Amino acid sequence: VRNWDRIFDGRKKEDVATSPFRLEFLCYEPFGVAHDYTTIGTVTEIPSQNVNILPSGTAPAKLVAYAIVSEGTGVSTITLTNNATGESIAITDTIYAGDVIEFNTEELTVYKNGVASDYDGAFLFLDPSQNNLITVDVQSTSHKVNLTLRYKPSFH
Repeated sequence: VRNWDRIFDGRKKEDVATSPFRLEFLCYEPFGVAHDYTTIGTVTEIPSQNVNILPSGTAPAKLVAYAIVSEGTGVSTITLTNNATGESIAITDTIYAGDVIEFNTEELTVYKNGVASDYDGAFLFLDPSQNNLITVDVQSTSHKVNLTLRYKPSFH
């Protein structure tokens, strides 16, 4: 518009508060996200484990998962799958006892011992309208992995 100073010239009394154009605001993030995390307790995984999560909130929540390898030989892949949505994410690397793997949907990054790592798949979101069955699968000769899941409830 080139004539901003004259855009409302034809308006009289009751029309002064209305606009000759329409604005639409799009919000790609939920309107509200809780400040504090809801933590699903630590789960020990040998050899495969399922965790049910029914998140509070009204919008999909971003999952942050920590897999701490406490024992292991030949650990090559750790995969998380949300069976409710079909999404899965995996890290394939040489993983030793003591390594910490973080699947961070908030930052869209997978970390191995605090360093960003390559990954395959899609980041996991938790659907508040259904029970989210998270499966952790570890490819190894033998292992023990402690898994902690957390999220911030999100609201439209």
